[in-house]
Amino acid sequence: MRTLISFALLALAPAAMACMPAPDDIADRPFDGTDYIEVVDAGFFHRGSQSIKDGHALAEQGDLEGARVVWRRTRNVTDKRIRGRALYNIALAQHLDGQSERAEKVARRAAETLPTRRVTALAEALAR
Repeated sequence: MRTLISFALLALAPAAMACMPAPDDIADRPFDGTDYIEVVDAGFFHRGSQSIKDGHALAEQGDLEGARVVWRRTRNVTDKRIRGRALYNIALAQHLDGQSERAEKVARRAAETLPTRRVTALAEALAR
C-alpha cells in the first residue's frame, strides 16, 4: 500500500487531514516492503489568477470540494500556466480527498500542460 503525504496536508484544517487515516493494524503488521510512505513537496499553487487564489483560500479552510469547483472554472483558460496550475491543484485536492485514480489522471494532464519539476513530480508520484 502506498501513501502519498504532501506538505499541503500541513496547511489544511484537521478535518481535511483526517482523510488519510493510518490503518488500525499498522503497528501489528510486519514490514514486508510493500507499505511505504512517500513525501512529496506538493503545496497548492496560490498565484496566477483570482480563481487560483480563491480556491487556495478555500483549500486552506479545509473546503477541498469548494476549492475544486473554483479551480475547475480556470482549467479551460488559454494561458497554459494558469490552466496547468488549476489542474495540478485539482489533482492534489482529489488525492487528499482519497480519489486516487481521478487525481492521477488530472495530474498527468497537468504535467502535459505545465511540465515543470513540481507538477511532473506530483504526476509521477501519483502514477506509482
